Amino acid sequence: MSASQIARELERAQKAKTEAEKKTGEYRTLESQKRMAAEKALESAGKTTSDSTRRMRISEHGRRLKEAQDAGKKATQWQKKASDAAKKVSDLTTRLTKAQSDEAAKAEKKRAAEHEKAMAELKREQAALKARVVETGNSVVALEQRLPAPIAEKLRILVLTSDPKGTLPGERGLRLGREQKRISQAVKSATHRDWVEFDFRTAATPEDLLDGLTEFSPHVLHFSGHSNEEIILFEEDQDGSNPGRAISPTTLSRALAAVDNPPSLVVLNSCKSAGQLDTLTKWGIPFVVGMLDSIGDTDAIVFSARFYATIANGQSLASAVATGQVALEMAGLPGSELPVLAHAGDVDPSNLFLVKSPEGEIGNQS
Repeated sequence: MSASQIARELERAQKAKTEAEKKTGEYRTLESQKRMAAEKALESAGKTTSDSTRRMRISEHGRRLKEAQDAGKKATQWQKKASDAAKKVSDLTTRLTKAQSDEAAKAEKKRAAEHEKAMAELKREQAALKARVVETGNSVVALEQRLPAPIAEKLRILVLTSDPKGTLPGERGLRLGREQKRISQAVKSATHRDWVEFDFRTAATPEDLLDGLTEFSPHVLHFSGHSNEEIILFEEDQDGSNPGRAISPTTLSRALAAVDNPPSLVVLNSCKSAGQLDTLTKWGIPFVVGMLDSIGDTDAIVFSARFYATIANGQSLASAVATGQVALEMAGLPGSELPVLAHAGDVDPSNLFLVKSPEGEIGNQS
């Protein structure tokens, strides 16, 4: 029986004891009153001279005495009940004390077990956190190896444009030549224009991608064309209309990882390409820029021109993305929230300067 159950039974026993003691007192009082009445009747019988009155008083004496005896018996019965109840109260009080002690001991044992379990869980979490820190540290080391110290060479940007006739549903032809022209003009006006080199490959096929990576060894890969969350669309190597060839972000990542010096930055200036950024960064591409949703021709052109102009002026990658977004907003275009920047590991795009000082030092990171 639990302590709470014993406590309720003890409460009932205490009430029964109190009630029995009350009844005992009432019947003892009644017994005393009846005996006094019997004595008065007997005394009155001794004083009267009337035989009839004497007999009546003697009869009353007998009745009152009998009532006193009955009240005495009732008092004795209730006194026994009070005694039994008192014994039960004492027994239940002892049991309640023990039950409360036992339950307190069990609660303390449970609390100690829960504390031990919580400490074990905390140790496991700390071990897992330590493992993640080590893993992150290893990733950062690996990423730092991917981002060598600046060297005196031009920033190489491979630009692939693709606009097959069979574009993705809901998309139309693109003004890719216009984008190429605007990018070139923007960089030509930049402070460090002599330290930026482009390789433009139009109507780009998957083979152009591989050739560009191995022949040009770009620091930056820029793709303009059609895409969605799952593919980018290259062209087929054939004349006339073609449906294009879909390349998944995993395949693109494998192509980039296959070369000895993969790009440090990939820019997917195409619709809904932000859905591919996680895959590219998981494959170790340090920095990736993509679009959250469909982006119009004019928006894409304005963003690209300002993005590369900012880089060629010696600003950081984070600044280039932010400046490109502001340029869209200032032009009154709706796509200012579309360009997003993702990065792998614990690297800071605000510390990535693709073009360095006028003295000529450029590279992949400050």
